[in-house]
Amino acid sequence: MCIRRYKITGWSMTPSLREGARVLASTIFRLRLADVVVCRHPVTGRETIKRIVRQHEDRYYVEGDNLSMSTDSRQFGPVTEQDIVAKVLLQYRPRFRVYL
Repeated sequence: MCIRRYKITGWSMTPSLREGARVLASTIFRLRLADVVVCRHPVTGRETIKRIVRQHEDRYYVEGDNLSMSTDSRQFGPVTEQDIVAKVLLQYRPRFRVYL
């Protein structure tokens, strides 16, 4: 299993993941609704952390938990499974929390 570390920047996933939180994510995953994932922004290509809120065929709609502070599928549309690079497994800083 390939594990990556990420540091949360911004407030789009508040209150679940606050600015400065640290998470571990797996590049081997099976996707489900409500999963927190790392995906590539379809326009900028930057990696961003969002929650899967809907699936339609092979497309996933992702949103931040803090809708007023999030740029997500409401603006850039759905992402494909190829755009999803990892699934968040747990937060290890500032407190421990499992997302499986």
